[in-house]
Amino acid sequence: MPSTARTTDLADRVSMTFSCEFGHRFEPVFSVEAEIPEVWECPHCGRMASHDQAPLPSPTSPSRKTHWAMVCERRTTEELAASLKTRLETLRAAHA
Repeated sequence: MPSTARTTDLADRVSMTFSCEFGHRFEPVFSVEAEIPEVWECPHCGRMASHDQAPLPSPTSPSRKTHWAMVCERRTTEELAASLKTRLETLRAAHA
């Protein structure tokens, strides 16, 4: 007979409340045997959040790169300018 959630005992668990600098609060669940990390990525904004017993991480360093930062890593300024020029020409031709 296959094991299902109804026939299996779950490990003892504990939840910990985390908060980010924007006030988002969430409660991930951990095994009671696990070491609770001081910071956890906020599922709402992606910034680092801390649990109530840990200090808040520095608000000056975002945890994720912006779309623009990633584009600039993959394209040179010349490539971006050429792409913009092509796109503007296409848009202007469609509205002419």
